[in-house]
Amino acid sequence: MRFSVNYRWLVLLTAALGCVCARQAGRTPSPEAACATRPSHRAIAGIDSLLRPGNILVFGEGHGMAQGPAFLSDVVCAGTRAGVPVVLALEIPVTEQPRIDAFLTSAGTAEDRARLLDGPFWTKVDDGRTSVAMVRLLEDVRAGVSAGARTVVVAFDVGSDVPTESWWGRRDRLMADALGSKREKHPRAATVVLVGSVHASRARGVPWDSAYAPMVHLLAARVASERLWNFRMSHEGGSAWQCREAPSPAARTLCQAYTVRPEPGAPPWTVVVAPERSDGAWSGHWGLGPVVASEPAVGRSGSPRDD
Repeated sequence: MRFSVNYRWLVLLTAALGCVCARQAGRTPSPEAACATRPSHRAIAGIDSLLRPGNILVFGEGHGMAQGPAFLSDVVCAGTRAGVPVVLALEIPVTEQPRIDAFLTSAGTAEDRARLLDGPFWTKVDDGRTSVAMVRLLEDVRAGVSAGARTVVVAFDVGSDVPTESWWGRRDRLMADALGSKREKHPRAATVVLVGSVHASRARGVPWDSAYAPMVHLLAARVASERLWNFRMSHEGGSAWQCREAPSPAARTLCQAYTVRPEPGAPPWTVVVAPERSDGAWSGHWGLGPVVASEPAVGRSGSPRDD
């Protein structure tokens, strides 16, 4: 009799454990696990001490490289592991924000991806910011958010809303204002920015316009120096999808994969802080290693490209 009672308890216990295991198997992975199990995930040396609430980390890039958005994906993961909420700010027109928000809360199906890419930014802009790698970055963030990561994506570019004659002046000021406002709205988050290098320098002036005030130069007027960090891209050369003016007599812009020369400054997947960052145009460098061009996410036929 005692044996039969114990046997019944054993059956009940086994069934209960089976239910628990089934629930565990169907549970959404944690944000940390979502990052760690991504095949392309890599740890970034030197990033952890910079990911602090209230800090703004600006990564100046050359558009159209697969490695740039992949690096930013790993920065977001570093924030997730550290328990720091991240505002990921991308050089995408603010008019695309509703599509981005919808994608981040979606299941990430092919239909969801098609709706994300249906806007004019993805279908008409061909300068490297609309690359397959950028879409992959948004997909990585979407997967993290679905697992519970505290990540917000902000499109902060004004794009074609600014008249051409005032492009260099008003565009950077409006972008700086947008980032400053988002930081004030999310004071407990680290703001991580991916933007073209020309906008990311602290120094005033560029070769074609000595009076030009870059976005970070303007942002420095409203953010404490110890809270604002801007890093220049370095890599070992390779290729990038870029738009360049064709030689005469064509006199038109050609967007395609071009060879790019090495830009030294930091080892692959490393952030290096310059010893005297406050005295120069840059806080340091971020390193990518060899780089490979990433084509536009929407092909010339209008169909989305796969990885």
